[in-house]
Amino acid sequence: MKEYFFIPVSSSSLCFLLFAKIEDMASLKHGLKKWLDYIATFENKVEVIVAPIGKEMDGSELLEIKVAAEKYASNYVLSSLKVLATSSISEGDAIRLGFEHSSNDIFVVAPLLPRFCQPSVLKIMLQNIEQTHIAGAVRVLDFYSLPLRFFSFVKGFLCRFFLCIPFENISGPGSISGRIQSWIFWFIFGVRYVDPFFPVRVYRRDALASCLPVSKGNFFHLEILAKANFL
Repeated sequence: MKEYFFIPVSSSSLCFLLFAKIEDMASLKHGLKKWLDYIATFENKVEVIVAPIGKEMDGSELLEIKVAAEKYASNYVLSSLKVLATSSISEGDAIRLGFEHSSNDIFVVAPLLPRFCQPSVLKIMLQNIEQTHIAGAVRVLDFYSLPLRFFSFVKGFLCRFFLCIPFENISGPGSISGRIQSWIFWFIFGVRYVDPFFPVRVYRRDALASCLPVSKGNFFHLEILAKANFL
C-alpha cells in the first residue's frame, strides 16, 4: 500500500488561483478587494494568480485589473501577484494556465466573486487539507433559486418526519426493497451526498497535477474528482 506524507499547510507554499469573467469590471474589482483583504490576514507568504476569462482582454483592461490588484494587495503577505492575459472562455482553461504559472504546494481555486470569499469556510477547508489531497465544501442555501429552496425545505421536512418513525430494515440488505429503502434514506438524510459543482476547492499540487481537467465550463471540478477517484 502506498503511503502519503502530507506537508502541513503552515510550512507549505500557498497559491490562490482566482478566475472571473471580464464582462463586469466593477464586480471583478469588488471580488478582488474582498479576496485580497482576506489573504492579508494570513501569516505566511501567499501567491495570487488572477485569470480573467470570457473574452480576450485588451491592454487597457489588463492594466485596469493590475492597478486594482496592486492597490488592494498587501505586499507584506504576498510573495507574488500575477494577472494572466488570457483569451480563455472556460474555467478549466484558466485553472490549467494558472497551474502552469505556479510551483506552489497547495492551491485554492475559486471564482473572483465576493460571495464565495467566506473566511470561516475556507479556514475549515485549509485545516482539512492537512491530511488529504482535495478539500471542498457545499453550497450556501442563500444562493439557491426559489424552487431549489422550496425543494430543500420539503426535503428537510421529510427528514424530520422520518426521524420520528422507528424504521427497521424491511428485508435483507441485498434485496430490491432493501436497496430502495437505502436509496430513499440517502436522499432524505443526505448520506453520501456531495456537491461536486461548488466552485471553491483546495488542492495539493501532486493531486492536481495528476487530475488536470480537459473539460470546459464548471464541469472541470467534477472531472478532477472523477480522476482522483481512480487514483
